[in-house]
Amino acid sequence: MDSSELKKARVLIDHYLDPSVRWTPSEEREMRQLVREHDSCADYYNRAVTVHRMMVGVDAGQPSGFERERMMNVVVEEATAAPQHS
Repeated sequence: MDSSELKKARVLIDHYLDPSVRWTPSEEREMRQLVREHDSCADYYNRAVTVHRMMVGVDAGQPSGFERERMMNVVVEEATAAPQHS
């Protein structure tokens, strides 16, 4: 039986790889934490991104252009949401 962490990770990872779904910094943090802390989540992530990368024809060991865009958007959102110090 799947753990609740793995179920949550599957939903997040599937959303992460779906270009029709908006991706937020909080989802990014939650997904990365689950992948770091749970082997079953890391295994699912590794399989899912490898399949994604193979389908789009890039090196399975490197993020696809889509993944890079997701990561960049999260960084930009986080940076623009951060309080400005003067």
